Amino acid sequence: MKRKLELTEYSTKDLVEAAALTASGLELKKVDRKGTVCYFIFNDKGACEKASNAYFFGNLRVNARSYYENMNKLKNIIFR
Repeated sequence: MKRKLELTEYSTKDLVEAAALTASGLELKKVDRKGTVCYFIFNDKGACEKASNAYFFGNLRVNARSYYENMNKLKNIIFR
């Protein structure tokens, strides 16, 4: 049985966006694999949508070191 995405969760398959969200302090709940695609599932849908919009419009500010570290963590998860 497939698990449906909860209404309070935010999902993205964009690795760069997921690294930006985690670097901004949002909690990564889990990673779902659907074949060759990984979906990054976050708590707090409202905060994630706000941060995601800021990211896509170039207004999200995060610590560069934190972003780099989160990118590597996520790559390790999906390419293991």
